[in-house]
Order: sequence, then C-alpha cells, then structure tokens
Amino acid sequence: MMQMLKKLFGLKEREEIPLKKNSVYFDFFVDGASEVTVSILTAVKRIKGRGGDLKKAAVAHFEFYDEKGARVEVAGNALSVSSAIGTYKYLELNESEDVSTDIDLNVGAGVKSIRLGLRGWDKNISVVLRKKPTAKLTKNKVLEIDSVDERKQVELNVYGYKPVESERLSRKPKVFDILIKELSCQRKALVKIFSFVEEKFSKSDRLKNSALVSFEYLDAKNCVLMPDEGLAISPAVGPYKYLSANPGKIAETIVELSIPKKCSTVRISLVSWSNEVDVYLKDEPYIDLIQEDGGERVTVQGRIDEIFERAAASKGLVFLYTTAPLMGHTSLGLRPNRLAREYAKLGYCVVFFPFGKVQENEIRYQDDIFQFNREIIATLLEGATKLRGIDILFICSSFPDTSAIAAVDFAKMYGWKTLYEVRDEMEEFNRVGYSVWYRSRLEAYMSQRVDRIITVSPSLRDKMIVLGADPATSLVIPNAVEEGFIQKAEDIRRGRIGEHGGQLSKKVGYIGHLTPSWFDWPWVIAAARALPHIDFEIIGHGAPEGLPFVENLKILGPKTHDEFLDICRTWKVGLIPFKPSRLTKAVDPNKLFEYLAVGLTVVSSDMGSVNESPVTYVYKTKEDLIKKIKDALDEKINDTKLADIERYLKSANWKERAKSTLNWVFG
Repeated sequence: MMQMLKKLFGLKEREEIPLKKNSVYFDFFVDGASEVTVSILTAVKRIKGRGGDLKKAAVAHFEFYDEKGARVEVAGNALSVSSAIGTYKYLELNESEDVSTDIDLNVGAGVKSIRLGLRGWDKNISVVLRKKPTAKLTKNKVLEIDSVDERKQVELNVYGYKPVESERLSRKPKVFDILIKELSCQRKALVKIFSFVEEKFSKSDRLKNSALVSFEYLDAKNCVLMPDEGLAISPAVGPYKYLSANPGKIAETIVELSIPKKCSTVRISLVSWSNEVDVYLKDEPYIDLIQEDGGERVTVQGRIDEIFERAAASKGLVFLYTTAPLMGHTSLGLRPNRLAREYAKLGYCVVFFPFGKVQENEIRYQDDIFQFNREIIATLLEGATKLRGIDILFICSSFPDTSAIAAVDFAKMYGWKTLYEVRDEMEEFNRVGYSVWYRSRLEAYMSQRVDRIITVSPSLRDKMIVLGADPATSLVIPNAVEEGFIQKAEDIRRGRIGEHGGQLSKKVGYIGHLTPSWFDWPWVIAAARALPHIDFEIIGHGAPEGLPFVENLKILGPKTHDEFLDICRTWKVGLIPFKPSRLTKAVDPNKLFEYLAVGLTVVSSDMGSVNESPVTYVYKTKEDLIKKIKDALDEKINDTKLADIERYLKSANWKERAKSTLNWVFG
C-alpha cells in the first residue's frame, strides 16, 4: 500500500515534515480494534519575534470512518472539539528537545479507519514532525483478550497519506481536449482513464457512481458534432460513463467511442458525482484510434462459425453464463470452469461467458470449448437458432443480471432447456460490498422462470424455494474434486489404514484463504491453546496482522497442491473453521472433498452438505470444536471407513457432477 501511494501521489521518504497551515494526513486502518494509542514525535525549529503560545503551536485532529467510508462520531475520548477541525488535541512541545505526544483513542464499534491530521496553529512557532506517527493496538477481537489477560500491544500497519488536491475530482469538471486528425469517416477509438479511490471507501454505497467521464466532439471550427455511440446520455453532461473503482489500487476505465465524421477534437470531462467518495485522477486520459481493417471481426465471427459447426455434429450445445474467471486462468478454477471441461468430455460443445475480458487469442480454449465476451451473447444465441436436432441448454451460474434474464427468455422461446446454478449466497456478497450488480428481484425472477435449479447446498435450495422456485424442479448437487487429484492421492489415502497410518499422526491442518472475514481465528487459536500437545498447521494466504504467538500453531503460507499432498501426509485432521453466517452456511467447501481424498478425518462448522460426508465431525460452539478435534484425532481409519470414503468420492468428482446435471435437465 505504501509503495503504491508513493507512486501515485509522489510521496517521498523524509524524516522531517514541517507542520504548516494545511494539514498533513495519515490514515490508520484499525478494523476490529477498540483502543488505539497514537504517538507523534515533534520538535520546535524556530520561534519568531516575541514568539507565541507554545502550548497551542501545533494540533492533531482526528476523523473516524466506517467500512463504507462514511464519517462516524465516536464518543468517550478525552479530546476537545472544534467547529473548524473537529476532534483535536494540542501537541506537547519543548523548545530544547524532541517530545512525543501519546494520544489514547477509544475507537468505537464499526470504525474501519482513523484519519490523523497534523498542522501548525501558531504562525510564530515553526514545528516539525520528526518521523511518521505510529499507532499501537491495545485491544483487538482477533486476539480475544479478556479482562484477566495482560494487555498486548501490536504494531499497526500505517501508511502516510497526503492528498494532492490538484488531482482530486470535484463538481467542477476537469477538461482535456485531445486533438486528432480530422476524420473523413466515422472511426472507433478507445479512451483510457486511470483513477484512484482510497481503501476506506471500499464499502461505500456510492462507490460505483462516485465519478464519471463525459465526451463531446468538436469539428475544426469548434462546433459540436452529434454523438453516435452506445453510451448513456444525460441532459446534464451528454454521453457519459461512470469511472471504475478498485479502492486502494489504481483503476483503469476503458471506454469505446464512435467518433463522428469531421471530428478534430475529442473533449473529455471528468467530474466527481458524489460528495461521499473522493476520487483522484492519475495521469491525463489518452485515446487510441482502432484500425478498421476488419481483422478482429473476422476472427470473432470465424470462431462463432466454428463453434456452431462443431455443435451441429455433437450431442448438444451448452451456453454457460457465469461469474467465474476465464477458462485456463492460471490460479482460479471454479465450479463452472471444471464442469465446462466435463461437458465437453461428454460430447457437448460449450460456449463459455466468463466474468473477465476475453482477448482474441483466448476465444478458442480447446476443440469444443469457446469463450466470448458477454457483449456478443445476443449474436451467439441468434446463431444457435439455426441448429436442428441437438439438445441446447442455457446455464446461468450465479450471475442473474439483466442479460441473463433476457437470454433465458430467448432460450425458452425456442424450446431450449434453461438452468439456474446457485453456487453462492450472492445477496450476502452484495451486502458486504461485493457483487454490486446483484438485485434480489432479478434472482427471484430467474428462480421462477428457468426449467431447473441446481444449488450447491441445502440452504441455497431453501432460499430459492422462498423466492418462488418449484421444489420439484430444485435439486442440490454439491461441489466435488478433480478425478486426477483423487487418483494422485490414492496412496496417501490407503496409507491411513491401521497403526502405520493415522495412529502416528497427531497434527491438525487447514488449506485455504485465511481472511478473518470468514476464517474463525479466535476459535482456532483457542483450540490450539486448549490442545498444546497437538500441532496445528495452516496453509494459505490472507492471515491478519497481530495474531498472538501460539507455540503449536504454525502458519505455513501459500502452497501448491503438490506441496499440500506432501505436507498433509503427517496430518490426521482437516479443519474447515468458518465463522457462522448466512454467507458461510450456503458454502459447500471444496476442501472437504480434498481432505477426504487424502484420507483425513474432517472437523467442520455447519455448512453445505458436510453432515452427509463420511468421517466428518460438525461443531457449533468453541467448546464443541475442541471436543470434535479430540474425537477426530482418535478416529481410526479402517477398511470399512476407507470403503465409505471411496464410495463417497466415486460420485464426488466433477465428471459425475456433470453427468448428474445433464441427467437432471434433459432426463
């Protein structure tokens, strides 16, 4: 974060910062803290003339923000309040030596970040900040400190932040005139704009429409030309598009324009559209004219023709419209990606619409799987109407947006089968700031309109029925594991039998993401402390800062699947310790199947269909978690239990899931 901000705002490392009339700002991210101590080291450089009041020469002032970037009032702090700068405290100063001002803050519930401002207050006294302020956490829910524990202090990650006002967008537009050679015909162009939004605004309701870019086309005489493009048009600003936002990172907004004939200047205006979110412009916009040689169109159309030729000679055609990444993504492979490969192996052609942008060289993934950008879905659906004598299926996989709704209605008009596959609790993702496209009414319409519904967990099936789905056409088909992984892990799985296997191991392990948003760190730490003779090994990324040291709990960091196969040989129990919530209740964890494939007993919180899996212990309380770990450690894997695992895995692979899906849809 610090390096990115330095690059974005031109911050330089300097130990000494003069405090002047305009404040210098620092942001402290303290999500989960209840008390914070801020330390500010300052010195007096010079006193002019008769001097001033040393006790009021410089001031620290604070603002508190929630997870959506909105300011909140925090009571209980022994600070003064001013109508000019808000909550503040004068800095402690001494003419002859450096002095540290330590300020204790009660953070309050819901506070995500604190902004510290430092400024001079007396023009006759020059004060400098000796070094970047520091903050120490004195209470934090992750540490699970109670009244009898010694107070623990954890150094926070703090980044220096100094807004560049000249780069911040406001209601007054920033205007850029880009000269182009006068065109004799209409041309396409791409405009790229780089912008930045602070991380503290990541949950703001106004994030997606916090700033916009608008366009105007001028001829050689500066007369305005009529636009001819697919952008939204507002009477206030003309053709426009909202800027992309990726809080804490530079975001790129790409706009495709149709530049009218005789245009010589493209006028680009950037304006803030919300008082609740600060948006900064990084670099000037730039424009690229697209060469109209027809090459790209021929390539895309050629691929479209090819997929329909293949589909005509196959069992059928599957359209898969999804939030999953591109086929062949280097690090992500979700349920739709895996099922797409299995549908192709079963003799179907697959048209895959991923969430990301598909480049020209990525369209043809393999002989019977092609992926396209969602913008041309209508062209592909229309082309499929010419096919005869084959099964056609449109699958909306956890992406019930307006395009998917229209596609389902189109498919039903031609008698094709339609399926809504529900992989996640998208409403909860939307509530916590993700899946901003989600609308509950669209999901309700989708659940009532399609021929069949498949969910990964019973709780998601129950939700679909509440939304109006027919119980008779709604089925739970859980997640699975790759058949190759099951085969690769066979020796490890069979090695668990008898005394030579599980009896020698007393380790508990976990593989997956470690974010405290769903990984239950307090309970896992409590379990490790309650079982000091048992080693806990945690594989993954995203562990929070400030975790307490527990001797028998080791965080190994991210590992490959091959590395996991080697490490898990010494494990006895696989953990799935997710916090209880509507979001996690709906999850059907893939790691359950991976744990069983390597012959581990499993201890899991209550989610998905874990209750139906063999050698799996489900807990509901912290004490129950500790007890279930003990029970799972004592479990002996014998021939009978291994046979139960083998039977379970026989149907819990993606090939069988694909067969079950097609049988459910086509009968």
